[in-house]
This record gives sequence, C-alpha cells and structure tokens, in this order.
Amino acid sequence: MLEGKEAPPPGLARLPTDLVPLVIGVTGHRDLLPGEVPRLRQRVREMLVELSRRYPDLPLAVMSPLAEGADRMVAEE
Repeated sequence: MLEGKEAPPPGLARLPTDLVPLVIGVTGHRDLLPGEVPRLRQRVREMLVELSRRYPDLPLAVMSPLAEGADRMVAEE
C-alpha cells in the first residue's frame, strides 16, 4: 500500500496508473440458449478487439457482477 491508500482490486492492479481505462459494464441474461453461445462469444471478442483498435492508448476494463450466463461469458472473453 502506498501513502495509506488501499490496494486496487486484483483486476485493476494491472492497469497503468496514469491512464483512465475505458470501462465496459456488463449485464445480461442468465439462461442463454446453448446454440447461441458460440456466436455471442464471437461477437463479444469482436467488440473488444474493435474497441482496442479505436482506442489503442486506453486500457480496457470489463466490470461485471459475474452472475451466471452473459455476465460470466463476457468476463471470460
């Protein structure tokens, strides 16, 4: 800990301290249709890659409550 500050949450500990991250908030359905999951995962990856391309100087951070279903799927990607 530095100067009485609390340590950042584990996921944020890797972010550069001099940049404000682009934070992507996630919330979604719990019961995803199994046949749609591969396409949903692909679209999430595409979105994250596109954001990285558009904002190459910003770190990306995903915030999710990690509920079953869409929340966890996005966090995993």
